[in-house]
Amino acid sequence: MAFPTFTFHPETMGFQFISVQCKFLSETERLCILSFDEMNIDSRLCFDKSEDKMYGPHSQPQVVMAQGLCSSWKQPIFFDFDVPMTGALLKYIIEELSIVGFVIVEVVSDMGGKNSLEGLKCNL
Repeated sequence: MAFPTFTFHPETMGFQFISVQCKFLSETERLCILSFDEMNIDSRLCFDKSEDKMYGPHSQPQVVMAQGLCSSWKQPIFFDFDVPMTGALLKYIIEELSIVGFVIVEVVSDMGGKNSLEGLKCNL
């Protein structure tokens, strides 16, 4: 099933869009995995013509994706610049996805850089 495209901005949570998507998925298709990772990027300023906005300087975007476990969908849920993954942020994302109807069965990350186990201590 193809879903419409949308613009995703830093500091944006993608829950509104994915809640609409959830309505079209079966119970099995709502089983999902969360993955998060940070990456290094060019830290120079960047001008986005379509948004008429300047971004930066930033060095590491943090991206959280939800992906179907039993179906072939994948959706960005969150991204922001220079923000480490914390237990509170991860718990918030899981709770919001659960509210709209998704069942998170696994959370994966390479645990590199700022995404260490120390920062993720939380009661999930």
